Amino acid sequence: MILGRVPDGLRLTATGLISHLSLLFIPAGVGLMVFADQIKQQWWIILVALLVSTFLTLIVAAWVMERFKSKEGQDHGVN
Repeated sequence: MILGRVPDGLRLTATGLISHLSLLFIPAGVGLMVFADQIKQQWWIILVALLVSTFLTLIVAAWVMERFKSKEGQDHGVN
C-alpha cells in the first residue's frame, strides 16, 4: 500500500500459490468419497459438532475482541 503496488516478490509468490490452490481441495474430496458411508450414518453428529464449534468460535472471538477493545481504552485513558 505504501508503494502503491504489490512488490514483485510477493506478487510472484501469491500468483504461484493461487494457481495451485485447487490442489488443496483434492484430499478433502477424496476423504468425502472414501468415508461417504460413515458420513451418511453419522451426519447428525457431524452437524452438531459443526454447530457447537461454530458457536464456541463466535463466543471466543467476541470475548477476545472485547478484551482488546477494553485494553485499548485503558491505554488511551478512555473507558
